[in-house]
Amino acid sequence: MTENMTQWHDRVHREDLAEAALDLGWCLRSAFFITDCWALIDREERPTVPEVLPLLERYYALGPKTSNGGAVHIVTEDENVEDSSVDFCIQSALEYGDRAGEAIATLLRRCSRTQRKKLARLHGYP
Repeated sequence: MTENMTQWHDRVHREDLAEAALDLGWCLRSAFFITDCWALIDREERPTVPEVLPLLERYYALGPKTSNGGAVHIVTEDENVEDSSVDFCIQSALEYGDRAGEAIATLLRRCSRTQRKKLARLHGYP
């Protein structure tokens, strides 16, 4: 290989590694997020607003996979807090393969409508 080709190859290789590291970081953050959500979903008592709000913020920080503000935007931004709206969010996340969206939507499903409304007002638009 010529020197220019070697330099180009090294630069491309570094860029590929950097991109892979970012992807790995996102995967790890997503996995920890999903684990934290399911810890609250699986317990008997209803999750509290102070427990759910930081997870909601983490979901938006991950960068939701779905369009229009993520799988739960109709709850968190539009204040559609009915069970059927949350069920729609769960289905939407499943269709998009958004495991983090599925986890936060399922967690919201465990919350009361009053809690969801409070979460939507506290969260506001991201």
